[in-house]
Amino acid sequence: MSVELKPATNDENVLTAIAEQMQRHDLRLRAGQTLEQVVADMGAKGLTFSVDHSTLVGVIGGQPANLPQCFENFAKANVDRFYPRGAEVGNVKCRDAMDRKAKIEFLKSHSLAEFEALPQHEPVALPVEMSPRSMSREQYQSLSRSQKADFIKQFGPDAVGTVMARRSKTK
Repeated sequence: MSVELKPATNDENVLTAIAEQMQRHDLRLRAGQTLEQVVADMGAKGLTFSVDHSTLVGVIGGQPANLPQCFENFAKANVDRFYPRGAEVGNVKCRDAMDRKAKIEFLKSHSLAEFEALPQHEPVALPVEMSPRSMSREQYQSLSRSQKADFIKQFGPDAVGTVMARRSKTK
């Protein structure tokens, strides 16, 4: 009987070690993000992971990688994949962008009134031009009442129906 040993790619030891490394850097993945995606995206940059004597080891082009710097660079390049960290909490635009830990950090450095003044959801970018061809449903819904009235006066109610019939791009 012959046993063939293959190197593990995303085995549990590697994923556990990556989770511990991310925890050391206070990196918390947003909902819908997985460790496997992080490994795949970092692997696309040429970084391979292994666990040697219970220690995470990274190799780029045959040379050992500075893993703390790799994780920091990855976090800076993919800000939208992680919840904000302590220093970044003051720069949030809405309450949905924070998890429980970030909300606690925000309340430590800001007042409750400032927290309540934050919108629940991130505001939708307003359209550059008022055109039924380019306006999304979310953009129309984010317009003020007077802007909606101006839109209806200019393009008519059929244009509103056209815009509202579009599917949401975020869902």
